[in-house]
Amino acid sequence: MDSRGLFTGRVSLTAGPNNLQSVAINRAGTSPLSSTVIVNRDINLPEKPRNLIIQALAGGLVSLEWDAPLNTALDGYNIYRATSPFASAAGATKVNTQLITRRDYEELVLTDGTYFYAVTAVSETGLESPISVIAKGTVDSVAPYALS
Repeated sequence: MDSRGLFTGRVSLTAGPNNLQSVAINRAGTSPLSSTVIVNRDINLPEKPRNLIIQALAGGLVSLEWDAPLNTALDGYNIYRATSPFASAAGATKVNTQLITRRDYEELVLTDGTYFYAVTAVSETGLESPISVIAKGTVDSVAPYALS
């Protein structure tokens, strides 16, 4: 127990609902069981985002848009990028440092070339979906000019 009268402890949870109760023990004896608290351990991966669209804009800017997976409570999304097609998040570099909470993203790419992007959904329990379909875009930061 800490100075505020609170205690912490580790409990192993099984998948699905878990009924938890506690007791207090001190030199005066053992308290009655507390009320039951139900904790649900969700082990289901969220569905992957749908309909990923990429646009390569002027100056090396890349714009991504996608649709949320259906019937899934989410905390946000992760964006992955690579210079060749990839089959999982492990085959690419995660672009964002914090979860993206919108369904669009813009990134300034400093090196011209062809890039492949995918998006994953992250559930409220922190589980990450498989990657979306891969979207391919070519970045060209050189503005067009007229030949004379």
